[in-house]
Amino acid sequence: MYKIYGVLESSFKLNSDTWLSLIQEGDRPMLLQQVEKLLNDGGSLDLEFRIIRSDSSIRHIRLLAQIYRDDNGKPIPIIGTNLDLTNSKEYGLTLE
Repeated sequence: MYKIYGVLESSFKLNSDTWLSLIQEGDRPMLLQQVEKLLNDGGSLDLEFRIIRSDSSIRHIRLLAQIYRDDNGKPIPIIGTNLDLTNSKEYGLTLE
């Protein structure tokens, strides 16, 4: 994830505010809505959004995530993966 986002692990605080600050502004509302739905309803996410790296390059990301809950129903941190789709997008390819 650090390599995809172009950040150093030692200087990146892994929390929702820091992560959200890297998301392209136009994609934030959709992303926030989907994460909120995941937190409320459970299940999984499969969505695409764009990030802006510190070098100002834009990367297309696919997020696959699932939420788990403890015995009391409280959400445990979301577990997922980020895939960099930028090269596929540039060449007009789709991943299924």
